[in-house]
Amino acid sequence: MNAKQVQANTSAASAAASVDAATAQVAAAQAARDAAVVARIAAQAAASDAQQAATGTVLIGTSTTSLVIGTGNKTLTTQSGKQYAANIFITAVSASDPTRFMSGTVVSYSGTTLVIAVTAVGGSGATVANWNISVTGAPGAAAIATLAGNATGAINLLNGTAPAASATPDIWAAGGNRVPISSGTPITGFPTAPQAGAQRTLVAAVAFSMTSGANLVIAGGSTAVAIGDEVDVTAETPTLFKVWVRRVTSASGASTGDTLTTARVLPTPDWLKCDGADYLASSYPELAGLLGPARSFAKLADPATLPAGAGGGVAYSADGVYLAIAHNVTPFISVYKLTAGVYVKLAALPAAPGLPRGLAISPDGVYLAACTVQSPYLTLWKRTGDTFASYAFTGNLSSAVVATTTSVAFSPNGQFFAVGNTPVGVNTNLYIHTYSGGVFSQVASMGSASLLFNGCQAMAFSPDGTHLVASGVSAPFMAAWSISGNTFTNTPTFSAQTTYSGLNATYSSDSKYLAVGLFSINGPGLAVYKRSGNAYTKLPNPAGAPEGYGSGTSFSPDTGQLAVATSAAPYLLVFRRSGDQFILRSDMPSTTVVQTLSQASAAAFSPVGSDLACSSTNTPFLQVFRETVDATRVRVPNLPAADTLVASYIKT
Repeated sequence: MNAKQVQANTSAASAAASVDAATAQVAAAQAARDAAVVARIAAQAAASDAQQAATGTVLIGTSTTSLVIGTGNKTLTTQSGKQYAANIFITAVSASDPTRFMSGTVVSYSGTTLVIAVTAVGGSGATVANWNISVTGAPGAAAIATLAGNATGAINLLNGTAPAASATPDIWAAGGNRVPISSGTPITGFPTAPQAGAQRTLVAAVAFSMTSGANLVIAGGSTAVAIGDEVDVTAETPTLFKVWVRRVTSASGASTGDTLTTARVLPTPDWLKCDGADYLASSYPELAGLLGPARSFAKLADPATLPAGAGGGVAYSADGVYLAIAHNVTPFISVYKLTAGVYVKLAALPAAPGLPRGLAISPDGVYLAACTVQSPYLTLWKRTGDTFASYAFTGNLSSAVVATTTSVAFSPNGQFFAVGNTPVGVNTNLYIHTYSGGVFSQVASMGSASLLFNGCQAMAFSPDGTHLVASGVSAPFMAAWSISGNTFTNTPTFSAQTTYSGLNATYSSDSKYLAVGLFSINGPGLAVYKRSGNAYTKLPNPAGAPEGYGSGTSFSPDTGQLAVATSAAPYLLVFRRSGDQFILRSDMPSTTVVQTLSQASAAAFSPVGSDLACSSTNTPFLQVFRETVDATRVRVPNLPAADTLVASYIKT
C-alpha cells in the first residue's frame, strides 16, 4: 500500500509538471503572437512612410494663410506630419502666379505651424493666400560681380523703367541700363551709384535740363536735353558723375549755326572748324540755308579817272547808277556812273565852296547835297540826265547854315532833308526841312530834342520812315525821334549809350538794326543797336570790331552784311549778320588789297547789286569791290580764337 501511494504521488507530481509545461508553452505562444502583431504594425507604418516619401507628399504642403510678400520671418498654417526640419531650405509659391514667391530656411515646425526665415522673394509687396509649400535644395553660388577677360559675343543690355520725377532721379534702381526719362523736372544730380564705373544711358522721352551740381559734372555748366537725345552717365566715384549728351537731331540742344569755342578737337561732320573754309552746300543743306551761298569780294579795276585827292564821304543813288565821292582837292566832288558794270567819271561838277564832309543823294536821284567846313557850309546840285548843276535852294534852308556842317541826310520817303552842324554859341544844331519842287521849309516842331547836342556829328532816317537818329559830340551822344506827319518827338530810348561820339550812322533796310561809327582812338570804333518799336538795345560789340575811328558804316541791301571803314588796319571790314550776331568775314577782301586803302574815310553798299565802295586818304582814293556768289558752296565763318589753345566750331 505504501508502494502504491508513493507511485500515485509520483504520477501526480508528473502530471502537475506537465500542466506547468503546457501553461508555459501557451504563454510563449501568446508572446510570439503579440510580437508578430507589433511587427506587422511597424511594417505597415514603415511601408506607409516609404510610400509617402516615394511620392514626396511629406515634402510638400499647402497653406491659405494670407501674407504680404517680403523678407524676414513669415508664419504659415499648413498640414502636420511633414518633413519640415529646422534649417532646411523651403519655398512658398503662389498657386495662381509663380512669379510671386518667398524662399528661405525653416525656423521651426510644430503641428500645423510653420515659420520660415525668408531671404529671397518675387513680387515683393503683393498679398498671397494660396501657397504651395515645398522643400528645396540649397541655393547656388552667388553670381560673379565682375567680368574678366575678353568678350567674344554680344552683350545684351536691358531696358529699365522710368524713375519717379525728381531733381536726383534714381537711375540705378531702374532695373536696366537704358533708362527712359519721362519727367521734365530739371536734373541736378543722382543718388549714390552701386560702384565706381557704373553706367546708365538716359533716353529723353520729354525735354528737360541738366545743371552741374556738387556731384554732377557737365561741360559748360548746364545743357538742354531734347526729346530723343541720349545722355551717357558714368559714376567716376559712387557719388561723382560725369555726363555726355548725344543729340538725335540737329534741332536739339546745340542747333545748326550755333558756335562753340573749346580746347577740345571736334573732327566730326556735326561740327566744322570756323576757319573760313568752303564746303559743298549739298553736304550741309541746313547750314547752307542759314549762311547762304559762299560769297567772295573781288576788287574791281580802278576807274579810268580817279578823284584828284584824298577821299571823304561816299553816296550811292537809290538805283545804284550814280556814285558820288567827296575829296580834298577842287572840285571837291566827283560823280561816277555805273555803265555795263564799269564806273565812268562824269564831267566835273561846279566846285563846292569848301572841303566837304558828308554827302547825300535824294531818293529820286535829283538832288546831291554836300556839307562843308567852309562858308556857305552847304551846297546843293540838281541832276538833269548825267549833268549835275549848282542849285540855288529856296525857302528858309539857308537859316540853318550858320557853322561847319557835319552831316546831311534825305529821308527814304523823300519827305525830309536834315542838316546837322556845330554852331558856336548856338544851341540848335539839328534842322529838319520838308522839300518839294526845290523849296526847302524848316520844320519848327523839333522841340527841346535839338538841345541834346553840343554839335550834331551824323544822323540817319529809318527806311520805314518812323524814326530819325542822331549822334552828338558830347554825352549822351545818341538820341532818336519818332516821326508822325511833320512832328518829331524825342520818345525813343537807348538801353546803353556809347562812350564816344558818333561819326556816322546807318540803318539796315528793314529798320531793325542801327550801326554807329564811333570817334574812338583805342576802343571799338563800332556800336550796333537792335530796334524794337521805340526802344534801342545795344548789342555786344562784334568780335573783331575795329579799333580806331569808325569813319563809315553801311548795311547791304539784304541786311545780311555790315561794312565798316576805319582809321586802323585793315581799314575795311565786313561783318555777316546771323540773327543778332555780327561775325567778321575773313574773305573781305584780302589783306593785301585792304592795306592799300590806308585810312578809310567812308564805305557804302550799293542799294542794288553787290558793289561796295570805299574812299581812303591814300591813292587810289576810291576803290570798289564786287561780290560774287557761288550757290553750290557754303562758307563757314572765320572765328579766330583769342587763345591759341582753343578754337571755334559751328554746328552743322
